[in-house]
Amino acid sequence: MPTPRRARGLHLVERAPLPSQYPQTGADVLALISGLGEDVVTVANETALSQDAEVLFLFAANGRGGPGVVPVHVDRRDSQKGSGGKDEKMLHRGFRVGKSPAPLLLAKTFGTNKVRRTQVDRADAPWIHGRGQDRRSRSLGNKTVTVFGAGSVGSFVTQDLARSGVGHINIVDYDKLAWANVGRHVLGASSIGKTRRSICRESCELSSRTTSFPGGTCLRCRS
Repeated sequence: MPTPRRARGLHLVERAPLPSQYPQTGADVLALISGLGEDVVTVANETALSQDAEVLFLFAANGRGGPGVVPVHVDRRDSQKGSGGKDEKMLHRGFRVGKSPAPLLLAKTFGTNKVRRTQVDRADAPWIHGRGQDRRSRSLGNKTVTVFGAGSVGSFVTQDLARSGVGHINIVDYDKLAWANVGRHVLGASSIGKTRRSICRESCELSSRTTSFPGGTCLRCRS
């Protein structure tokens, strides 16, 4: 499984680059950034001043099949290697660490450093519930459903609602899962003695990250 990395922003470009136009070095990344406005250039400057060894930029462009994402992974350690091996002071050569001019650091950070390809997976609701082509996913994401009872019927209903893309689900149930429920419940023996609302919520949150469950405590119906 690819290691998740924090990106330095998601930057929208007018047109997605062709494979032959894909950035090959840090200098190519800097050239691409320079045409995207002052805000993106500011991010690049902050990146150069940071101490991060690796930097990930995400560039996005709209295409026929929806938005496409171009990941750009720059390894700054390439610019910190001297002739005798790794030397972090090489990046600040001629200046005290932390006092190097931003333009100089920018050029060194995004110089001849090689760019590595990085896998990016979409995990937003429109993509999960319709691969970005089903307009109903937006409507479902704005819906709120209240389920009364998370037992043999309600637990399956809650699970199906979450998988279908319903944005918000309230579960009203204060009972705990008992052995007599296990054969008919969506969850098993490992959940015995736990509140049915909480275990249904936890199960759905693990299987469908696009649904929220308002309220941190169990809701109890009173006559």
